[in-house]
Amino acid sequence: MFTRIKIIFLCLGTLLGTCHLGLAQENRPWTQEEIKTRAIKKLNDAAQWSIENGIMEYYLHNEDDMWIQRKTGDEWAVSTYSGPDIDSDMFMARFIIKAVGIYYELLVMKRIEYKNYVYEYWVQKVSGSELSGKVDWRCKFIITRADNVRGKREILKEEPQFFESYQIDNSKALKFPVDDAKSLYHLGAWLYSDSYQNSDIKDYKVICYGPGDYVKKKVGWLEKLYIKIMY
Repeated sequence: MFTRIKIIFLCLGTLLGTCHLGLAQENRPWTQEEIKTRAIKKLNDAAQWSIENGIMEYYLHNEDDMWIQRKTGDEWAVSTYSGPDIDSDMFMARFIIKAVGIYYELLVMKRIEYKNYVYEYWVQKVSGSELSGKVDWRCKFIITRADNVRGKREILKEEPQFFESYQIDNSKALKFPVDDAKSLYHLGAWLYSDSYQNSDIKDYKVICYGPGDYVKKKVGWLEKLYIKIMY
């Protein structure tokens, strides 16, 4: 009988110790890496929502920038850096969201209408150089389809490496405007070279000297080294 009581108390002690350890771990401060990991998860979710729903919701809410900002803030606790910028003189669509020094920029780089659908080539750029949000600068390349320009987007393809074209069917492809200096300027491939391993557009930067004045220049090895170190 005495042995059974000892065993029961031993089990209770082990259980209480485990619970105490669990509570201690729950209450301990998060490490910087844990904070960054949680932020990236929220940013990824907010970015996917923005791509799939952002343009549609923008027009459903009477082109209200603040509604989009409140949505991403309330739902994922990320802030909108600016905009969004939708169907403007500068961008077809641009969203910038951030958390703990990490920035996600979402851009529609090309749009075509084909067989009653709208196809778009999106680029998602991830950056962050502050100590709290230091990340590898990288991109994601995304193809979407919608019933109309103001409709919900369906993601058809997403890749971590740049691809120049997406074949819609045997007779039509959505092609990235690799010869357009303005598009290359906004792309900034020279800052994200790891995402362009199979393309030479990373070897050129584009400088904007004013409205419509874009000049493409070769990136030298010293500048490439500097970018690698700094970004």
